[in-house]
Amino acid sequence: MESIPEISRGTSHPIRVIALAALLATGVWAPPADAYTRTCRAAYVIGETDAGGPYINRSFAARGTNAMHPNRAREDARETIRHCVSSHWAARYEDEAPAACRPTGFYPVVNYPFANLQRELNQLVCAELAAGRESVTVDVTVSVDGDTGCIPPPNQWQIPVARGYTFDCTVNRQGTIQPGFESLPRLERLDD
Repeated sequence: MESIPEISRGTSHPIRVIALAALLATGVWAPPADAYTRTCRAAYVIGETDAGGPYINRSFAARGTNAMHPNRAREDARETIRHCVSSHWAARYEDEAPAACRPTGFYPVVNYPFANLQRELNQLVCAELAAGRESVTVDVTVSVDGDTGCIPPPNQWQIPVARGYTFDCTVNRQGTIQPGFESLPRLERLDD
């Protein structure tokens, strides 16, 4: 009879990871009542590319929970922020924020400022940065801060979301802002 191999402490075993994820998703398992729950703060920072300011800031936060280590709870919160931001940018044309950005679940995001990211950023950027121009090109980052665990050394962490992203600020007949568009790089002819 063959025995099940011993799994050393600190090594992730795929079946254990999948089982834990399933328990968390179904709500069957909950962290102990004395688990550490910690929060990391974040803010979208939007500014015109290479302009040096002004900037638009929209803040939110994420919570992480760990049974034994408060700093790991913060690391989980930081990863929740990263996952939320990357998921929402990938789904920026959708009418609501993805599940990764909602205030429910094991690692909730609280006070998340956007639903339809593309439309709301377009309106915000055009209203606050365009100054009557037909379009504006911006950099979008998310800055994360908080106590140890929220920020990897050297105590500063930013998530680059988009660099040189162009929003169309023209107005249609109904007086609403047209959907934004992403700048495409100039294609150059390649000689064989």
